[in-house]
Amino acid sequence: MVFHTDLHRFVTALQERLGPQIQNVPLLYQGTPELKDVLGLFGISIAEPTEHPSTKQLRARFQSLVENVFSIIAETRLFALFLDDLHEADESTLDLVSTLLNSRSRMVTEVALMMDWEISSGGEDETDDMWNLHKARSNLRDKGSSSSTRGSMRGLQLALAEGWLIQRARDMCSFAHDRYRQAAQMEADALPQDAIAKMSFRIILMMLHEIPTDVYRIAEHAKHCLLLLHENPKREELLNVLMDAGESAWERGAHELAIRSFLSARTLLHKDPWEDNPGRTYALLSRLAALFTWKGDCDASNTLLEECYAHAQEPEARANILRLRSRNHFLSNDIPGALKDTLLALKVLGVDINPAPTEREADTMFELIKNEILAVGFDAILMIPRATDPKIELAVSLLNDAGVPLTLSRLCDRTDNLFLEV
Repeated sequence: MVFHTDLHRFVTALQERLGPQIQNVPLLYQGTPELKDVLGLFGISIAEPTEHPSTKQLRARFQSLVENVFSIIAETRLFALFLDDLHEADESTLDLVSTLLNSRSRMVTEVALMMDWEISSGGEDETDDMWNLHKARSNLRDKGSSSSTRGSMRGLQLALAEGWLIQRARDMCSFAHDRYRQAAQMEADALPQDAIAKMSFRIILMMLHEIPTDVYRIAEHAKHCLLLLHENPKREELLNVLMDAGESAWERGAHELAIRSFLSARTLLHKDPWEDNPGRTYALLSRLAALFTWKGDCDASNTLLEECYAHAQEPEARANILRLRSRNHFLSNDIPGALKDTLLALKVLGVDINPAPTEREADTMFELIKNEILAVGFDAILMIPRATDPKIELAVSLLNDAGVPLTLSRLCDRTDNLFLEV
């Protein structure tokens, strides 16, 4: 920590984290005398205790102090912990390191994997040294780590050392130049699909811990590793994230991104999604059908709408599906089909309309509505609050939609009559 602000954050966090236990800090003075000087900069002076508890209590206090100090340092600045010659460590040291690894805090990232034994030992043929290394690692964690992770760690450290990457925060970094980013992207694109899928998968798992969650970046990486996500325990959480990404993209007008997000979410559905979560399945497929209509793929949209209509139970859901199908008919120049679905949707909502009233019936209805408007008054109508019932809003939208095909239908009839008269 080279900045005074970092030292201030460290000392403040240490006081808040330890509380009364800060009186045990002198236990660390012998190994890190700098800590005493750092505390002295902020007017904190803690004398070493004259009475010492039992060895067991001292060990517990010491391990707790080390764990808290490393945790606070990690919250202040990004750091890497290298453990040299760990295979020669005594039992108490291994016990301390094991405590750090098992603390489940974010202070140390893959400590055991950051031991570059090939560099420190000088070769791969030293079987005794390799055996000792494996023995040391077995005391720390399970043997589930791959050599590729060690290579990634070394690559990250090299990129930081060479200046290709710049540290931006405690656990963030960015490329020093766009050319470096483009070169790295080209190298990544040339990797096998399995490698890209694993990389995207690990990126997604790390991004799920961020607050707030960047749903767009997760959706972008998800399309590369759908098979891995399908078998992951966080499948439901990822499905909801992809749904949120699609809805957010839809609201912003990024329809192409919304389609990709919803298609990825559809891949994560279970074998029988209508039994598992019918509401979510309806929301996903109906939104995807609307996006296919926007894209001009009416056949794909109608296929999804048929599936939704077969499983929809609520009148609003069935009416909304019929409205979407009516739009597909309209885009396909099927005006009668569009009008038929619109009127059927209104009927589902309990609104019956005569599509072909006589002139006398139309005049009677006009006079009735006019008298009702005059009785209430225009000013009073403007003061009426907006309807909040989704059923009423959908019915009004359908009535507005019904006017378009009716007008076009009558216009076509009049045009045909004019042609016949000519």
